[in-house]
Amino acid sequence: MHVRRLNLHNGAFSYTSSPGPAFNSNKINLSASNFGTQDSTDQRFLFADDIDLSITDQRWLMSGGLKEIRFKKLHFSSSNQYFEADSCAIITAPVNGKPGVSLTVDKLLFKGHDLAAIYERDELLLDTIICHHPVVTLSPAANANGTGPIPRRS
Repeated sequence: MHVRRLNLHNGAFSYTSSPGPAFNSNKINLSASNFGTQDSTDQRFLFADDIDLSITDQRWLMSGGLKEIRFKKLHFSSSNQYFEADSCAIITAPVNGKPGVSLTVDKLLFKGHDLAAIYERDELLLDTIICHHPVVTLSPAANANGTGPIPRRS
C-alpha cells in the first residue's frame, strides 16, 4: 500500500474504555505525504515523508477526571521532528492525601532526532525542550478522603 497524500480537516476522535468517561478530541487537522509500508531501511516516522498534525482548543480529561491536558494549539511535524503547544496546562488532581500539581506554560516546544523511538522502543529522545513562562502550582487535597477530580468548568 502507498498513499501519496492523505488530508483530514476538522476531524474528531472518541475513544471509550471502561471504567471512565470517553476520551474526546476534535478540531483535528492531519496530513501525511508519501505514506507506505515499512522496509528494512525505512527510518521515516510512521513510514511517511511527513506527518503534520494540528489540533486547537482542547481540554482532555483522563484517568476518570484525575488528569487533564489543555491547550490552545498543538502542532507536530515529523519531517522537522518537532512538537509545539501554545497556552498549555498539564494538571493532576490531589490523590491519597498528596497534593495536585499543575504546570502551565505559554509555549512548550521540543525537538528530537529520533521521534520514531516513541513507538518503536517506548523512548522519547529529545535534543531540545523549551518552556516559555512555566508556572508550577501545588493544590491541597480536595476532600476528606484525599482524592478529588479536577474541577469542571461550566
